[in-house]
Amino acid sequence: MPVRLKPKSIYYPLSVAGYGDIKMPAKVIVEKCTGCGECVEQCPEESIKLVNELAVINAETCTDCGICVDACAEEAIEME
Repeated sequence: MPVRLKPKSIYYPLSVAGYGDIKMPAKVIVEKCTGCGECVEQCPEESIKLVNELAVINAETCTDCGICVDACAEEAIEME
């Protein structure tokens, strides 16, 4: 039986080769994210939502302010 590994980070929307570059200012480290939602509450642009109990950042609306990084007690969000 194959083993499914969790990705180290998730992005929204996902970049697809050949469709241009998408700005990725912040990323969520899946292993550290507890799904508490504090980053969702603190994001002034409403660019973060919880999907399957993990924070997901919308790169199209994120303004790279870093508030989510400071809000995350688990240090599960980092800037690129």
